[in-house]
Amino acid sequence: MQPDFLRPDDHVLLMDVWDNPIPLHDLRHFRDVGVKTALHFVPWYLIETAPGVLDWTMIDAWIENDKKAGLKTLLVNNGYVPEFFPEDWYMKAHSGTVFNSVAKTGWSILSWWNRDAQKASIDFTQRVINRYKSNPTVAHVPGLGKEGETLLVPFEDTWYDDAAIQSFTAWAMKRHKGDIKSFNRSNFTSYKVWSEVRAPNSTKTGFHAPKPPPNDTPRWLFDTLLPQVLAHHRLFAPVSWSNLHYAFSWESGNFLIKDVYKALGNGVCSIQFTHFPHGNLMWKAVLDSNMYDTKLYVGSEWTEGMIPHTPLAIEQGIQGFVTSPIHSYSGHKATEPWMFDTFKWCIGEFLKVRR
Repeated sequence: MQPDFLRPDDHVLLMDVWDNPIPLHDLRHFRDVGVKTALHFVPWYLIETAPGVLDWTMIDAWIENDKKAGLKTLLVNNGYVPEFFPEDWYMKAHSGTVFNSVAKTGWSILSWWNRDAQKASIDFTQRVINRYKSNPTVAHVPGLGKEGETLLVPFEDTWYDDAAIQSFTAWAMKRHKGDIKSFNRSNFTSYKVWSEVRAPNSTKTGFHAPKPPPNDTPRWLFDTLLPQVLAHHRLFAPVSWSNLHYAFSWESGNFLIKDVYKALGNGVCSIQFTHFPHGNLMWKAVLDSNMYDTKLYVGSEWTEGMIPHTPLAIEQGIQGFVTSPIHSYSGHKATEPWMFDTFKWCIGEFLKVRR
C-alpha cells in the first residue's frame, strides 16, 4: 500500500462485506458525509474454489462500485482460506476441531506454524497485489492476524495442529533448558516427557492480565508469530494491518502490549483497530502507539461502538475508526439514516480535534 493512501483527513474506513454489500446509492451518501475509503476483506475461499481456478468477479465489482461512488478501495487479505488444502495445514483446536471449512466450523484458518501453508498464503497475497497494483484507486494491505481478529491470539485454542505442537515443544524446551519439571511448575502441568507436552489452552492463559500469566502460551505466540508475520508483510508493503481486538481488555490491558507496539513501530507503519477499551486504557493505548509511531484506528463494534465509544476515542486522540459491517449496527439489512448522520458528526469531531 502507498504510505499516503490513507491521508490525514481519512478518518473513517467503511467496512463493506461480501455477503451483504452496501448499495451504490448508500455508498454515495457515505461519500457525501465525508467517508473517503471502503475497506473489504478478501474471501480467498470464494475466489479460488479449486487449485489454480480463480474468479475475481466479486472483487472487480467492489472496486467498480466504490469508484462510481467516489471512494477509494482498501483490500485486506487475511483469511477465509480454501478448503482443498491438506488437513494438517489448518489450525486445530484443543477439542480436535480442524478449522478447514467456513460452512462447517465458521472459519477456515491456515496454521501460522506450517511452512507450506504460509507459502500458499504468500503466493495468493502476491496474486492479489499483482492484479490490482496498477489501479490508482485501490490499495492492498496484507492483514496481521486472522479473519479480522487478534494478532496475539490467532483464534481460541487453535494451536494444536502438528506444526504448532512441534513449534511450542521446541520453544518450551529452549526456554526451560530441557527441564520438564521447570515447565510443569510454570504451567501447572504434570508431563513426564517432552513428547507429551502441549501448549496450555486459552482458558488458563490470562491473556488480559497486566502481569505475565500463569503459563507460557502468550509469550510463545508472541515470540513465534510476530516476527514471522512482520517478515511476511515486509515482502509486500511498507504498511501492515494488525488486528488487536483482544490485546486490550476492558479491565486491565495486556502485559505484552508494549512489546507489540515496539515491534510494529520498528520500520512498519501499522494501522490497528480494537474493541473499545474504557477511558484510561484508550488514553494509554494512544500514548503507547504514538511512542512507537504506530497509527491507531479503532474498530466500532455494534451500536455501542458508535455511541458512546467513538466520541470517547476521538477525544483520546485516535487517528480514525473502522466501522463494523453497516447492517450490524442495528441488526437490520438496510442502511439507516442515523448511520449517515453519525458518521458525518464523527468526521466533524475528528476535524475539530486536529485543528
